[in-house]
Amino acid sequence: MNTSANIEDKIFAATSIIRSTAGIRVLEFENKGISIRLGNSSEVFEELAEYEGLHISDSLSPCFSRIQSIAIQWQTEDDQPITGEFHLPHLLNSVYSGAPTSPPESATAGQRKVFSQLRMIDDQSRWGGDSFTAIRVHPGVTDPELWHFSVGQGLKKLDLKYCEYFEALLLTKGVYAWQFLFSEASLREHEHTRWRMKKMLNVLPRLFPAEDYSILESRLRERL
Repeated sequence: MNTSANIEDKIFAATSIIRSTAGIRVLEFENKGISIRLGNSSEVFEELAEYEGLHISDSLSPCFSRIQSIAIQWQTEDDQPITGEFHLPHLLNSVYSGAPTSPPESATAGQRKVFSQLRMIDDQSRWGGDSFTAIRVHPGVTDPELWHFSVGQGLKKLDLKYCEYFEALLLTKGVYAWQFLFSEASLREHEHTRWRMKKMLNVLPRLFPAEDYSILESRLRERL
C-alpha cells in the first residue's frame, strides 16, 4: 500500500492552488517530481535504521513523501504584501546531507549539540528568507523533535509532531515566520513578526475560504 500518496497529493495541490489563486504572484517554483528510486516509506525507514541508527516510527509513514524536491515562493499583490516560501527535500537526502548550518558563536554547548543533530525538512532561506525547520535526529530516535531556526530569532523547539508540521505548513502556505505560532516565543517584543501573523490571518482566510484557520488564530492569541 502506498501510504505516501495522500501527502504527495496534498503538497502538489497546495502548490497548484497557490499558483492559480487571484491576488497571489508566484516568484519562484520548482518541482522535481516523484522519485521512485529513493524508495517508499518502509524502504527509506529501513535504510535509515541500518545506516544511521534512526528507527523512525511507522506513525510517520502517512506524511512521508517520495517527492524528490518541491519549492515555491509567492507574494500577495497588495500595498503591504506578505510572502511565503517552502522547499521540501526528500527525507533521505535531508538526513544524508547532515546539519544544515553551523551554530552561531554565541551558542551554548547544549545548543551546539542540537545544531549538530538537525536535519532540514523545510527550507525558507532559498529565495530570500532566513530560516529553516529541521528534525532532530540521533541514534534510537523514533519520533524526532522539530526545531525552527531563523537568523533574527535563533533556535526554537516547535510544539508540533512531524506529520502535524506538514498539516500546518499546507495551511499557512509557508508564510514567513508561521512556525513561531507553535513555539514558546512571545510575539509581544517582535513587532514585525506580530504584524505578519495578523496580516496572514486577515488575508489567507479571504484567499482560501475553504480552509479552517481557527487553530492559528488561537495560537496567535496565546502569543500576544
